[in-house]
Amino acid sequence: MIKTLILFFVAGGFSLLTASVLPIYSQSSTTLTYPLLEGWNLVHFPLTPDRFATAGELVKAIAQDGGYVTTVATWHNGAWQEYVQRGSDVYSPDFPIEPGKAYFLRSHRELNWQVTGIPLLKSPTLKLNP
Repeated sequence: MIKTLILFFVAGGFSLLTASVLPIYSQSSTTLTYPLLEGWNLVHFPLTPDRFATAGELVKAIAQDGGYVTTVATWHNGAWQEYVQRGSDVYSPDFPIEPGKAYFLRSHRELNWQVTGIPLLKSPTLKLNP
């Protein structure tokens, strides 16, 4: 089960809710292109990527394709979770990449990055908890 954070704007401020997502997968592979710009990029993966399963593997996959990402960040259990790597130096623990969850990527180079994997068969159902 995947937990995610949903932010709603309500009169006078914001309201935070958590949601549980149950992914349902297809059997055929697909390729998506992510236009990474220099700076922060917000991405999500509506599939299970073939080449990476963790933030560290994601950084390596982008580097192999000619990009340079130093930070992968996501909201997890009420706090920011970050993976930071510069060259071979790693400054934080690795964590899994989950389909349907959003991630901020700090890119230092523009790249049209292609990700291949097994897509979700249908959009996940969200159970909202106030």
